[in-house]
Amino acid sequence: MAESARASSFFPLVVLLLAGSGGSGPRGIQALLCACTSCLQANYTCETDGACMVSIFNLDGMEHHVRTCIPKVELVPAGKPFYCLSSEDLRNTHCCYTDYCNRIDLRVPSGHLKEPEHPSMWGPVELVGIIAGPVFLLFLIIIIVFLVINYHQRVYHNRQRLDMEDPSCEMCLSKDKTLQDLVYDLSTSGSGSGVHEEYQLPYYDLVPSDPSIEEMRKVVCDQKLRPNIPNWWQSYEALRVMGKMMRECWYANGAARLTALRIKKTLSQLSVQEDVKI
Repeated sequence: MAESARASSFFPLVVLLLAGSGGSGPRGIQALLCACTSCLQANYTCETDGACMVSIFNLDGMEHHVRTCIPKVELVPAGKPFYCLSSEDLRNTHCCYTDYCNRIDLRVPSGHLKEPEHPSMWGPVELVGIIAGPVFLLFLIIIIVFLVINYHQRVYHNRQRLDMEDPSCEMCLSKDKTLQDLVYDLSTSGSGSGVHEEYQLPYYDLVPSDPSIEEMRKVVCDQKLRPNIPNWWQSYEALRVMGKMMRECWYANGAARLTALRIKKTLSQLSVQEDVKI
């Protein structure tokens, strides 16, 4: 393709050189008179024993008109001379064989003239930024999508684990069993003993069944009494941990009580150890 382009550029140069020399052949009885754009001293006329040629072409982005004589020896190959060939996108050429037949005007080649080149407004750094920006954005979107999918997969496969950084987590139900179920199972079974205690409200033996606030304040705040935790809870790890955590939450001194985050972590560890969801 590069060789074809060089050949196309070479032909107009040859035409211009030929026009500059007038393309005149030897004078004779059959000399052909032609219009010649470069023959100023000969009144823009040349003579040849070959053919008259008119050509219009684009060279270096400019339109050129050439009228000249072609000697007979240069009309090769026979029947389709090289200098008489046209190119639709580069040049329009016509050869004729009567006096001044090349004074006609030809159609401009269909190829567009080269537009003037303007210096680029973007330097190497700007071009790199323009290219790298969309690429970086695409990778960022891919990473975000991957992280979101991975997060949902972890949540789906590890619902029994609590988010250690979310202080607003609430106890939730499990499709299998919950910590409440575990406590109930331990209280009603365990080594086949079938230990079971009837449920009673806290302080049932110290206040009426529907106590007033004053009655509860007297027991809890003044007497600093706390609900009883059965001793048999010490026989089961889950109940032992729950009992210890409850006592630490009941300290009269508020500063000594467990924080919500500590409670959450303890419950989370317990749920993993016992394979239950909370």
